[in-house]
Amino acid sequence: ESNLSFGPTDSGAAFTSTKKWRLYLRGQYEYCLIVGDEEFSGMVDSIEKLTIDPGMFWSSVCIQIANHGQFDLDGIPNLNARLMITLVQREIDDYQVHLVDDFLPQLDTDV
Repeated sequence: ESNLSFGPTDSGAAFTSTKKWRLYLRGQYEYCLIVGDEEFSGMVDSIEKLTIDPGMFWSSVCIQIANHGQFDLDGIPNLNARLMITLVQREIDDYQVHLVDDFLPQLDTDV
């Protein structure tokens, strides 16, 4: 069960003047995104888009969440941003496999 978080470093936040933000992977395919004073959470498959645009030191991050819109964030170190994308995509892929595995036995009994 994962409990990871990603966000800007203090220097990244200062130099990019990004909003305060943090993305948590909480395990059981759940995420929580805090942007400023707002909090969004749910299942990872509601993250519709997650892209990074690496800069010299820090990456800009675009996160689009179903029913909540798009968030353009900044200040996360490039390496951490790549790790975040990889782990979020893995969570989404694992969740989709989990949903299929839960659904397939129902098909066997319905035939």
